[in-house]
Amino acid sequence: MNPVIIAALIIFSPVGLYLMWKYSSWDKETKSKITVAVIIGIFFLGLARNNNSTEKPIIESRSSVTNSNNIKSIPPSPEPIITQKKYRIVEKAVSKSVDNYKVLISSGEDGRAIASEVKKECNKPCNIDIFDNEKALNLLTEYDKMMGSLDTKVSDLDDWKKKNYIYVADHFIGQVTFDSELYQEFPFKDWYYKELKSL
Repeated sequence: MNPVIIAALIIFSPVGLYLMWKYSSWDKETKSKITVAVIIGIFFLGLARNNNSTEKPIIESRSSVTNSNNIKSIPPSPEPIITQKKYRIVEKAVSKSVDNYKVLISSGEDGRAIASEVKKECNKPCNIDIFDNEKALNLLTEYDKMMGSLDTKVSDLDDWKKKNYIYVADHFIGQVTFDSELYQEFPFKDWYYKELKSL
């Protein structure tokens, strides 16, 4: 009978206490000590549950709230809340000495802050190009390939620039180069960009 009573005390204490007092062969002092221990355990368990329930509203206050238009929004919080990445690394080219990243962000995001985030992923000096438009990113990749090909004529490069330079410059948000490690905003908005805009 005693093993059954011990199991009952562990699994469901009130039943275990009843069985212990009614059927066990233990002396009165042992029964009293076990009863006190069970009551203290129940008290602390209740206290722990109470603490969990008081913390719940804090968690809920940071969760998304749905307004009358069924649009979810996150209420302001004095503490920073970890959100999803606001960028996507489209291309990463690794060499022995330098890593090259091409990064796509949403329009309106802070390119400087995102460049700092991406820089944390660099294991060596790196170049980071940040775009807010995938077409512009692809066009610059196309130009880089043309530059790397021996078959490309100078006239082909000139044609590409006349057709695409302004568009790419408007969406090439920022750049960090491995040698300076400084963020340069709109690196293609240079004298050539201004010359093309004036035509």
